[in-house]
Amino acid sequence: MNLKKHVFQYLTPGVALAFVLGSPLNAQEVSEAGPAETELPDLVVTEGEGDGYAVPMTASGTKTNTPRLENPMSVSVVTSEALKDRGVNDLGEALRYTAGAQAENYGFEPRTTFLRFRGFDAFENGLYRDGLKLSNPDFIIGYNVEPFGAERLEIPKGPASVLYGQAAPGGLVNYVSKRPTDEPLREVSAGVNNFGRVRGTFDFGGPLDADGVWTYRLTGLAAGGETQVDYIDNDRLYLAPAVTWRPREETSWTFLAHIQEDETKPSQRLPADGTLRDNPHGEIDTDTYLGEPDADAYERTEYAVASIFDHRFDEAWRFRQKTRYYHVEVDDRTIYATSVLPDQRTVTRSNYESFGDVDGVHVDNQVFWSTTTGEVAHEVLFGLDVQYVEGATQQYFGAAPNLDVFDPVYGTPFAAAPIFQDQDLTTRQIGVYLQDQVDLTDRLILVVGGRHDWARLETEDHLAGSETETDEEKFTGRAGLLYRAAEGVSPYVSYSTSWLPLVGTTPAGRPYDPETARQFEAGVKVEPKDVDGYASLAFFDLVREDYLTPDPVTFANVQEGEAQTQGIELEGSAGLDNGLRLLAAYTYFLKSEVTESSFAAEEGESLAYTPEHQGSLWAMYDFEGDTALDGLSLGGGLRYIGSTVGRLYASSNDQASVPDFWLVDATVGYEFGNTRIDLKVHNLTDKEYVASAFGSAGSLFATYGQRRTVSASVTYNW
Repeated sequence: MNLKKHVFQYLTPGVALAFVLGSPLNAQEVSEAGPAETELPDLVVTEGEGDGYAVPMTASGTKTNTPRLENPMSVSVVTSEALKDRGVNDLGEALRYTAGAQAENYGFEPRTTFLRFRGFDAFENGLYRDGLKLSNPDFIIGYNVEPFGAERLEIPKGPASVLYGQAAPGGLVNYVSKRPTDEPLREVSAGVNNFGRVRGTFDFGGPLDADGVWTYRLTGLAAGGETQVDYIDNDRLYLAPAVTWRPREETSWTFLAHIQEDETKPSQRLPADGTLRDNPHGEIDTDTYLGEPDADAYERTEYAVASIFDHRFDEAWRFRQKTRYYHVEVDDRTIYATSVLPDQRTVTRSNYESFGDVDGVHVDNQVFWSTTTGEVAHEVLFGLDVQYVEGATQQYFGAAPNLDVFDPVYGTPFAAAPIFQDQDLTTRQIGVYLQDQVDLTDRLILVVGGRHDWARLETEDHLAGSETETDEEKFTGRAGLLYRAAEGVSPYVSYSTSWLPLVGTTPAGRPYDPETARQFEAGVKVEPKDVDGYASLAFFDLVREDYLTPDPVTFANVQEGEAQTQGIELEGSAGLDNGLRLLAAYTYFLKSEVTESSFAAEEGESLAYTPEHQGSLWAMYDFEGDTALDGLSLGGGLRYIGSTVGRLYASSNDQASVPDFWLVDATVGYEFGNTRIDLKVHNLTDKEYVASAFGSAGSLFATYGQRRTVSASVTYNW
């Protein structure tokens, strides 16, 4: 890989601009020239603000700190308090109570997170950390970000290319890392769940000097142990240091880093006969393992270093630069079932091995300008976004011995799998964007933006001895209009577009066409004046064209064609004075259809893994006051996932229909002094359910969802 020689090529312009515009020397000159004591407007200090479940500000939808009531697009937020209350262990669990989001389509999955927003896959292009993309070109790696390291999650819905360039059409999740704190923070925790997985965490922060010029944060986690499936452990080490230097009120520089090590094994696909349907030999247990315990492995190493520089010149001008270098390496060795023999108990198996690594650098330069023209106020954002990503993948595929599902015997020798793919992938992108948030009449707000991207995609195929280079460029835009009523009610409409250049080539060696998307959205947002709460109702009509999905058997990408979703999302959150906190979400797909496809049988079918109805309700209550119950907390949640269809080829998807299901979560905690004890339960009733189905009509497979998971923990603060 030759990434390092490109790092300075792309970092130098942005870093030079940071020092020219915002170096300490220049900041001092500005301070001396202008009235330092003037209180300046907070254009973009943090990526969202607020505590509790309902936050008034978000940054991911506009890249500025914009009140949610003034942003004409849907943005969901999962706060740190909500993450703690629900006791989430991965990103999929974190998004369970979010409208329009799916992250557990395959049920139990310890390796990675398969994101979907508004019906469309976002696995490769829907994950961001602190506003910068975590790239996964051509499906060669996977991410499973650690929620304990997050301050919160922000989820803008719909096409977002105007601000983010190459982004998934249905939306994205922006993982906001924990930042240094001004006040001392010291917390340690230890816990264990009913499968024997232990977990320990620490979170320290505060000032490093008497004046608070330097502040820090150090977050860490160690976890390991068994899971609900035999032979699968789930081990993780995570460490994230952060330091902020704030020499004066107008200037700050935050340095973030993290390293994460994961060791687990692949999740299990099981025959549909015995899980989803009857089998004469009985039901297949949820702990059944059809791989090879001594051969299977999934190992991921990732690390990153990042910088966020922020300087405010005066009342009108501000500069921010975000920079990240990241590295991810994944080794995946999987023996998996491929077909079911006529005896309905023996499966054929294949040996698949994938070794992938990604190195990336991403720089986003932002200039903010606040001005007025007559009586019209403008918040203008100028941006220059540069990304450089290198990826390498080697994949092997071969046969493995058959296995009896109901009486598995492991350890039969098998031959090494031959290589079928050896590629280097390179992506370069430069994007220039402009956004104007216009306050037209003190009630009427217009948000309009445009972006032009240039991208170069290179694929070097070592097996074929060929090189492919593709240059693409595209303009994308967004416009939204919102009316801010007097009683905290804001109706709005918006239109947005996106594009996505695709890395790699078809099996015939031809570069993929870029995919595009367009969306119309209309809705209303409500923020009651006397209640710490927020609610939104949105209608969306989203069309995605020329997108890729991985074939579930060969893992090769296929360019499907066109699909459309139309739906309604209802979402609300509140924190009441009596100690009650609430979350509610509901998604209803009016339409979810593949309109064009290279597979004739798929046209007119519903999108795979997309339920018509999906809803959730969560409530948490803290007992307060001079009673014996002071310090006690009780919480519970109800989740509903409607029936879905899986993915089949050359036949109707309806043959892979998965029934709907209800799930219950619960938590109880007690706090005394500096200590807190928590007991949290996911799937309280231990519902056994099938989460997905896929394959072919003759060899249909299914995956189980998460069984009851009970976690007990003790947390100490001082």
